[in-house]
Amino acid sequence: MKSISRLTMLALFVFLAFGVSRVASATCEGDGPNGVVEGVEECDDNNTNQNDCCDKFCNIRAQNVGDSCEDGNDCTTATCSELGACTVSGNEENGIGCEDTDDCTTDTVCTDGQCGGGTIDENADCDDGNDCTGDGTCDAAGACVEGDPVNNPNATCDDGNPCTGDGTCDGTAICTPGEADLDQQGLDCDDGDVCTEGTTCNDVNCAGGTDLNCDDNEECTADSCDAVTGCANDDVANGTDCDSNNGTCQNGTCVPDGTNGPVCGNGNCESGENNSNCPEDCADVPNCGNDVCDAGENEDNCDQDCDDGDDGCSLNQVASSGSSMGAGLIFATLGILAAVRRKRS
Repeated sequence: MKSISRLTMLALFVFLAFGVSRVASATCEGDGPNGVVEGVEECDDNNTNQNDCCDKFCNIRAQNVGDSCEDGNDCTTATCSELGACTVSGNEENGIGCEDTDDCTTDTVCTDGQCGGGTIDENADCDDGNDCTGDGTCDAAGACVEGDPVNNPNATCDDGNPCTGDGTCDGTAICTPGEADLDQQGLDCDDGDVCTEGTTCNDVNCAGGTDLNCDDNEECTADSCDAVTGCANDDVANGTDCDSNNGTCQNGTCVPDGTNGPVCGNGNCESGENNSNCPEDCADVPNCGNDVCDAGENEDNCDQDCDDGDDGCSLNQVASSGSSMGAGLIFATLGILAAVRRKRS
Protein backbone atom coordinates (compact mmCIF):
# COMPACT_ATOMS: atom_id res chain seq x y z
CA MET A 1 0.00 0.00 0.00
CA LYS A 2 2.85 2.37 0.84
CA SER A 3 4.45 1.92 -2.56
CA ILE A 4 1.12 2.57 -4.30
CA SER A 5 0.53 5.66 -2.20
CA ARG A 6 3.99 6.97 -3.03
CA LEU A 7 3.48 6.38 -6.75
CA THR A 8 0.12 8.06 -6.58
CA MET A 9 1.58 11.07 -4.78
CA LEU A 10 4.45 11.26 -7.27
CA ALA A 11 2.04 11.21 -10.22
CA LEU A 12 -0.08 13.87 -8.55
CA PHE A 13 2.98 16.02 -7.95
CA VAL A 14 4.08 15.75 -11.61
CA PHE A 15 0.57 16.54 -12.78
CA LEU A 16 0.31 19.58 -10.54
CA ALA A 17 3.78 20.79 -11.51
CA PHE A 18 2.99 20.51 -15.19
CA GLY A 19 -0.37 22.14 -14.71
CA VAL A 20 1.07 25.06 -12.76
CA SER A 21 3.84 25.62 -15.28
CA ARG A 22 1.29 25.39 -18.08
CA VAL A 23 -0.99 27.95 -16.47
CA ALA A 24 1.97 30.18 -15.68
CA SER A 25 2.98 30.28 -19.34
CA ALA A 26 -0.62 30.46 -20.53
CA THR A 27 -0.87 34.21 -20.46
CA CYS A 28 -1.70 36.49 -23.37
CA GLU A 29 0.58 39.47 -23.81
CA GLY A 30 -0.83 42.89 -22.92
CA ASP A 31 -4.53 43.19 -22.18
CA GLY A 32 -5.51 39.95 -23.91
CA PRO A 33 -5.87 38.42 -27.38
CA ASN A 34 -5.25 40.92 -30.17
CA GLY A 35 -4.76 38.70 -33.23
CA VAL A 36 -0.94 38.88 -33.16
CA VAL A 37 1.27 36.13 -31.65
CA GLU A 38 3.63 37.88 -29.23
CA GLY A 39 6.06 36.97 -26.44
CA VAL A 40 5.25 33.63 -24.82
CA GLU A 41 1.95 33.24 -26.67
CA GLU A 42 1.50 29.98 -28.56
CA CYS A 43 -1.34 31.42 -30.63
CA ASP A 44 -3.62 34.44 -30.74
CA ASP A 45 -6.99 34.36 -32.51
CA ASN A 46 -8.23 37.71 -31.18
CA ASN A 47 -11.04 36.26 -29.08
CA THR A 48 -11.59 34.86 -25.59
CA ASN A 49 -13.49 31.74 -26.66
CA GLN A 50 -12.11 28.96 -24.48
CA ASN A 51 -13.21 26.08 -26.72
CA ASP A 52 -11.89 26.97 -30.19
CA CYS A 53 -8.46 26.30 -31.74
CA CYS A 54 -6.71 28.80 -29.45
CA ASP A 55 -7.96 29.22 -25.88
CA LYS A 56 -8.48 32.50 -24.04
CA PHE A 57 -4.99 32.24 -22.52
CA CYS A 58 -3.37 32.21 -26.00
CA ASN A 59 -2.47 28.51 -25.81
CA ILE A 60 -3.00 25.97 -28.57
CA ARG A 61 -5.75 23.50 -27.75
CA ALA A 62 -3.94 20.37 -28.94
CA GLN A 63 -7.03 18.23 -28.42
CA ASN A 64 -8.84 20.31 -31.04
CA VAL A 65 -6.28 19.90 -33.84
CA GLY A 66 -8.14 18.61 -36.91
CA ASP A 67 -11.56 19.53 -35.56
CA SER A 68 -13.83 21.78 -37.56
CA CYS A 69 -13.89 25.47 -36.65
CA GLU A 70 -15.61 28.67 -37.76
CA ASP A 71 -13.52 30.81 -40.11
CA GLY A 72 -16.19 33.45 -40.68
CA ASN A 73 -16.99 32.37 -44.23
CA ASP A 74 -20.27 30.52 -44.81
CA CYS A 75 -18.92 29.05 -48.04
CA THR A 76 -15.78 27.32 -46.75
CA THR A 77 -14.95 24.54 -44.32
CA ALA A 78 -12.09 24.92 -41.85
CA THR A 79 -10.18 22.93 -39.23
CA CYS A 80 -7.84 23.73 -36.35
CA SER A 81 -4.19 23.57 -37.37
CA GLU A 82 -1.24 22.52 -35.20
CA LEU A 83 -0.45 26.23 -34.83
CA GLY A 84 -3.81 26.93 -33.20
CA ALA A 85 -5.22 28.69 -36.25
CA CYS A 86 -8.56 28.06 -37.92
CA THR A 87 -7.43 27.13 -41.45
CA VAL A 88 -9.59 26.76 -44.55
CA SER A 89 -9.71 23.11 -45.64
CA GLY A 90 -12.27 23.18 -48.47
CA ASN A 91 -15.40 24.75 -49.97
CA GLU A 92 -19.02 24.20 -49.15
CA GLU A 93 -21.30 22.89 -51.88
CA ASN A 94 -22.11 25.40 -54.60
CA GLY A 95 -25.63 26.78 -54.45
CA ILE A 96 -26.22 26.63 -50.71
CA GLY A 97 -27.46 29.81 -49.05
CA CYS A 98 -25.04 32.16 -47.31
CA GLU A 99 -24.75 35.60 -45.73
CA ASP A 100 -22.53 38.02 -47.66
CA THR A 101 -22.63 40.82 -45.03
CA ASP A 102 -24.24 43.14 -47.59
CA ASP A 103 -27.43 44.60 -46.12
CA CYS A 104 -28.76 45.37 -49.59
CA THR A 105 -28.77 41.84 -51.03
CA THR A 106 -30.82 38.76 -50.30
CA ASP A 107 -30.90 35.11 -51.41
CA THR A 108 -27.12 35.00 -51.87
CA VAL A 109 -25.49 31.61 -52.54
CA CYS A 110 -22.06 29.99 -52.41
CA THR A 111 -19.98 29.68 -55.57
CA ASP A 112 -16.48 28.17 -55.34
CA GLY A 113 -16.01 29.30 -51.74
CA GLN A 114 -17.37 32.81 -52.26
CA CYS A 115 -20.75 34.19 -51.22
CA GLY A 116 -22.49 36.32 -53.83
CA GLY A 117 -25.21 36.67 -56.39
CA GLY A 118 -28.70 37.08 -54.99
CA THR A 119 -31.06 39.97 -55.58
CA ILE A 120 -31.14 43.59 -54.44
CA ASP A 121 -33.37 44.19 -51.43
CA GLU A 122 -34.53 47.70 -52.29
CA ASN A 123 -35.68 49.93 -49.40
CA ALA A 124 -34.18 47.60 -46.80
CA ASP A 125 -32.41 49.19 -43.82
CA CYS A 126 -28.62 49.23 -44.05
CA ASP A 127 -25.59 50.42 -42.11
CA ASP A 128 -24.15 53.52 -43.80
CA GLY A 129 -21.06 53.46 -41.59
CA ASN A 130 -21.77 56.87 -40.05
CA ASP A 131 -22.21 57.02 -36.27
CA CYS A 132 -23.99 60.36 -36.65
CA THR A 133 -26.86 59.16 -38.82
CA GLY A 134 -29.69 56.73 -38.41
CA ASP A 135 -30.07 53.63 -40.56
CA GLY A 136 -29.50 54.09 -44.25
CA THR A 137 -31.77 52.76 -47.00
CA CYS A 138 -30.90 50.47 -49.90
CA ASP A 139 -31.54 51.98 -53.32
CA ALA A 140 -32.43 50.20 -56.58
CA ALA A 141 -28.75 49.80 -57.45
CA GLY A 142 -27.98 48.03 -54.18
CA ALA A 143 -26.13 50.98 -52.61
CA CYS A 144 -26.74 52.11 -49.04
CA VAL A 145 -28.02 55.70 -49.00
CA GLU A 146 -26.98 57.61 -45.88
CA GLY A 147 -29.65 58.00 -43.21
CA ASP A 148 -30.87 61.19 -41.53
CA PRO A 149 -28.59 62.94 -39.01
CA VAL A 150 -28.94 61.90 -35.37
CA ASN A 151 -30.82 64.59 -33.48
CA ASN A 152 -29.04 64.07 -30.17
CA PRO A 153 -26.46 66.58 -28.87
CA ASN A 154 -24.98 63.93 -26.56
CA ALA A 155 -24.45 61.30 -29.25
CA THR A 156 -20.84 60.11 -29.47
CA CYS A 157 -18.95 58.94 -32.52
CA ASP A 158 -15.61 57.55 -33.58
CA ASP A 159 -13.58 60.36 -35.15
CA GLY A 160 -11.03 57.91 -36.54
CA ASN A 161 -8.17 59.42 -34.52
CA PRO A 162 -6.30 57.01 -32.21
CA CYS A 163 -5.00 59.93 -30.15
CA THR A 164 -8.38 61.37 -29.13
CA GLY A 165 -11.35 60.24 -27.14
CA ASP A 166 -14.83 59.89 -28.60
CA GLY A 167 -16.07 62.66 -30.84
CA THR A 168 -19.56 64.14 -30.75
CA CYS A 169 -22.23 64.37 -33.44
CA ASP A 170 -22.99 67.98 -34.39
CA GLY A 171 -26.48 67.34 -35.72
CA THR A 172 -25.46 67.51 -39.39
CA ALA A 173 -24.12 63.96 -39.76
CA ILE A 174 -20.60 65.23 -39.00
CA CYS A 175 -18.44 63.77 -36.21
CA THR A 176 -16.67 66.56 -34.32
CA PRO A 177 -13.20 65.34 -33.20
CA GLY A 178 -12.74 64.56 -29.53
CA GLU A 179 -10.12 65.96 -27.19
CA ALA A 180 -6.65 64.46 -26.71
CA ASP A 181 -6.77 61.13 -24.93
CA LEU A 182 -4.32 61.50 -22.02
CA ASP A 183 -3.92 57.74 -21.71
CA GLN A 184 -2.61 57.52 -25.27
CA GLN A 185 0.03 60.23 -25.09
CA GLY A 186 3.46 58.92 -26.10
CA LEU A 187 2.06 55.54 -27.10
CA ASP A 188 2.35 53.98 -30.53
CA CYS A 189 -0.39 54.84 -33.00
CA ASP A 190 -1.25 54.17 -36.61
CA ASP A 191 -1.24 57.28 -38.79
CA GLY A 192 -2.74 55.39 -41.72
CA ASP A 193 0.47 55.60 -43.75
CA VAL A 194 2.34 52.31 -44.17
CA CYS A 195 5.44 54.28 -45.18
CA THR A 196 6.04 55.53 -41.64
CA GLU A 197 7.15 53.56 -38.58
CA GLY A 198 7.20 54.34 -34.88
CA THR A 199 4.56 57.08 -34.89
CA THR A 200 3.24 58.10 -31.46
CA CYS A 201 0.46 60.23 -30.05
CA ASN A 202 1.42 63.84 -29.38
CA ASP A 203 -1.65 65.76 -28.18
CA VAL A 204 -4.26 65.00 -30.86
CA ASN A 205 -1.72 64.14 -33.55
CA CYS A 206 -0.32 60.77 -34.52
CA ALA A 207 3.07 61.85 -35.79
CA GLY A 208 6.82 61.48 -35.60
CA GLY A 209 8.40 58.19 -36.42
CA THR A 210 10.68 57.41 -39.32
CA ASP A 211 10.26 56.63 -43.00
CA LEU A 212 10.01 52.98 -43.94
CA ASN A 213 13.28 51.82 -45.52
CA CYS A 214 12.47 50.58 -49.02
CA ASP A 215 16.07 50.40 -50.25
CA ASP A 216 16.69 46.97 -51.82
CA ASN A 217 20.41 47.75 -52.28
CA GLU A 218 20.06 47.41 -56.05
CA GLU A 219 21.08 50.44 -58.11
CA CYS A 220 19.10 49.23 -61.10
CA THR A 221 15.75 49.63 -59.36
CA ALA A 222 13.84 52.77 -58.42
CA ASP A 223 12.79 52.54 -54.76
CA SER A 224 9.54 54.18 -53.68
CA CYS A 225 6.80 53.85 -51.09
CA ASP A 226 3.03 54.17 -51.47
CA ALA A 227 1.04 55.13 -48.37
CA VAL A 228 -1.39 52.27 -48.99
CA THR A 229 0.54 49.49 -50.76
CA GLY A 230 3.99 50.07 -49.23
CA CYS A 231 7.40 49.57 -50.82
CA ALA A 232 7.96 49.20 -54.55
CA ASN A 233 11.24 48.47 -56.34
CA ASP A 234 10.68 48.95 -60.05
CA ASP A 235 13.34 48.20 -62.65
CA VAL A 236 14.94 51.24 -64.23
CA ALA A 237 15.16 51.43 -68.04
CA ASN A 238 17.39 48.78 -69.60
CA GLY A 239 20.66 50.28 -70.77
CA THR A 240 20.92 52.74 -67.86
CA ASP A 241 24.54 53.08 -66.70
CA CYS A 242 25.36 51.51 -63.33
CA ASP A 243 28.49 51.72 -61.21
CA SER A 244 28.71 48.50 -59.18
CA ASN A 245 29.89 46.45 -62.19
CA ASN A 246 30.82 49.36 -64.44
CA GLY A 247 28.11 48.22 -66.79
CA THR A 248 24.46 48.79 -67.68
CA CYS A 249 21.17 47.88 -66.06
CA GLN A 250 19.39 44.85 -67.53
CA ASN A 251 16.01 43.82 -66.06
CA GLY A 252 16.82 45.29 -62.67
CA THR A 253 20.40 43.99 -62.43
CA CYS A 254 23.73 45.67 -63.20
CA VAL A 255 25.41 43.64 -65.95
CA PRO A 256 29.17 44.26 -66.44
CA ASP A 257 30.32 45.56 -69.80
CA GLY A 258 32.18 43.05 -71.93
CA THR A 259 30.33 39.99 -70.71
CA ASN A 260 28.94 37.42 -73.10
CA GLY A 261 25.43 37.89 -71.80
CA PRO A 262 22.74 39.71 -73.79
CA VAL A 263 22.58 43.48 -73.42
CA CYS A 264 18.99 44.64 -73.61
CA GLY A 265 18.70 48.04 -75.25
CA ASN A 266 21.45 47.70 -77.84
CA GLY A 267 19.04 47.16 -80.74
CA ASN A 268 19.97 43.50 -81.27
CA CYS A 269 17.62 40.73 -80.11
CA GLU A 270 20.36 38.47 -78.77
CA SER A 271 20.26 34.92 -77.45
CA GLY A 272 18.27 34.83 -74.21
CA GLU A 273 16.19 37.86 -75.17
CA ASN A 274 12.66 37.83 -76.52
CA ASN A 275 9.71 40.12 -77.02
CA SER A 276 8.61 39.60 -73.40
CA ASN A 277 11.82 40.24 -71.46
CA CYS A 278 13.38 42.76 -73.84
CA PRO A 279 10.77 44.52 -76.03
CA GLU A 280 13.28 47.32 -76.65
CA ASP A 281 15.29 45.00 -78.90
CA CYS A 282 12.80 42.33 -79.95
CA ALA A 283 9.50 44.11 -80.63
CA ASP A 284 10.20 44.41 -84.37
CA VAL A 285 11.33 40.77 -84.68
CA PRO A 286 8.68 38.89 -82.66
CA ASN A 287 9.79 35.47 -83.96
CA CYS A 288 13.45 35.97 -83.12
CA GLY A 289 14.77 32.93 -81.28
CA ASN A 290 13.02 30.25 -83.36
CA ASP A 291 16.30 29.27 -85.13
CA VAL A 292 14.94 30.50 -88.48
CA CYS A 293 16.08 33.74 -90.07
CA ASP A 294 12.59 34.99 -90.92
CA ALA A 295 11.65 37.87 -93.20
CA GLY A 296 12.66 41.17 -91.63
CA GLU A 297 15.40 39.55 -89.51
CA ASN A 298 19.10 39.98 -90.10
CA GLU A 299 22.42 39.82 -88.28
CA ASP A 300 21.94 43.30 -86.87
CA ASN A 301 18.52 42.82 -85.26
CA CYS A 302 18.45 39.03 -84.64
CA ASP A 303 21.92 37.54 -84.67
CA GLN A 304 20.76 34.48 -82.72
CA ASP A 305 18.82 33.32 -85.82
CA CYS A 306 20.74 35.01 -88.63
CA ASP A 307 24.39 34.91 -87.56
CA ASP A 308 26.37 33.11 -90.31
CA GLY A 309 29.40 32.63 -88.06
CA ASP A 310 31.56 35.18 -89.92
CA ASP A 311 32.89 32.48 -92.26
CA GLY A 312 32.83 34.79 -95.27
CA CYS A 313 29.74 33.30 -96.76
CA SER A 314 26.47 35.11 -96.39
CA LEU A 315 23.15 33.30 -96.44
CA ASN A 316 22.59 34.55 -99.99
CA GLN A 317 26.01 33.34 -101.06
CA VAL A 318 25.30 29.89 -99.66
CA ALA A 319 21.98 29.81 -101.48
CA SER A 320 23.64 30.91 -104.74
CA SER A 321 26.38 28.33 -104.35
CA GLY A 322 23.81 25.63 -103.74
CA SER A 323 21.95 26.60 -106.93
CA SER A 324 25.14 26.44 -109.02
CA MET A 325 26.06 23.04 -107.65
CA GLY A 326 22.57 21.77 -108.43
CA ALA A 327 22.80 22.92 -112.05
CA GLY A 328 26.23 21.32 -112.46
CA LEU A 329 25.00 17.97 -111.21
CA ILE A 330 22.08 18.03 -113.64
CA PHE A 331 24.31 18.71 -116.66
CA ALA A 332 26.81 16.04 -115.57
CA THR A 333 24.05 13.46 -115.25
CA LEU A 334 22.67 14.27 -118.72
CA GLY A 335 26.16 13.89 -120.19
CA ILE A 336 26.64 10.45 -118.62
CA LEU A 337 23.26 9.24 -119.96
CA ALA A 338 24.11 10.43 -123.47
CA ALA A 339 27.46 8.58 -123.41
CA VAL A 340 25.78 5.35 -122.29
CA ARG A 341 23.27 5.53 -125.15
CA ARG A 342 26.05 6.06 -127.72
CA LYS A 343 27.93 3.05 -126.46
CA ARG A 344 24.84 0.80 -126.67
CA SER A 345 24.15 1.89 -130.25
